[in-house]
Amino acid sequence: MLQIQRVSLWIGIALILITGLIHVIGAKHSFREAAYLGWLFWANGAGSFGLPYLPPQPHAWLYPLGVASLLVEGLFMAVFYFERKNL
Repeated sequence: MLQIQRVSLWIGIALILITGLIHVIGAKHSFREAAYLGWLFWANGAGSFGLPYLPPQPHAWLYPLGVASLLVEGLFMAVFYFERKNL
């Protein structure tokens, strides 16, 4: 059981780091809309946290980085759910 928890912990860490990397890669495109948004994407990549109070941009979810981000974030949530269920 401890080994499974350790593996899922590292999977979760890797997934959230990949999410941060995706936001760092997408930051250069965000500077076109507004400079502060680009800097927020850099901060998001560095800290891998969400950006509260920004309107959703569902059209951006269909871009390759958006799809990758949604997949990785979904995997992260699945690992989180699996881990919570086994506690």
